[in-house]
Amino acid sequence: SYKLESDGLQIISDGKSRWIYNVASEEVVISKNDYNSSNPVDNPMLLLADSSVKDNGNGSYRVIYTDRNGYHYIVKITAVTESETHPSSFFVLDESKLSDDVIITDLR
Repeated sequence: SYKLESDGLQIISDGKSRWIYNVASEEVVISKNDYNSSNPVDNPMLLLADSSVKDNGNGSYRVIYTDRNGYHYIVKITAVTESETHPSSFFVLDESKLSDDVIITDLR
């Protein structure tokens, strides 16, 4: 399970399904997790396993991942915090809290 948040994008997974919520376009796409994918959006653990990490020296890190097709993904990590254990509901997008304008596409 994982939860990634950035400006305007949330990616949440409970280990079986993945919710990608684009706040600006007011759209949620729900799909099955694909742990065989070389795309870090599908499988963010690749960022931890198959990447180079550079310490920027100011508390931030730059992670560079190159997939098998040669595409480069660069992620800047500005903060790492240790947190308590979360309930399983933390890793599921609560669709009831979304506005009525959000379009939900379920591809599972």
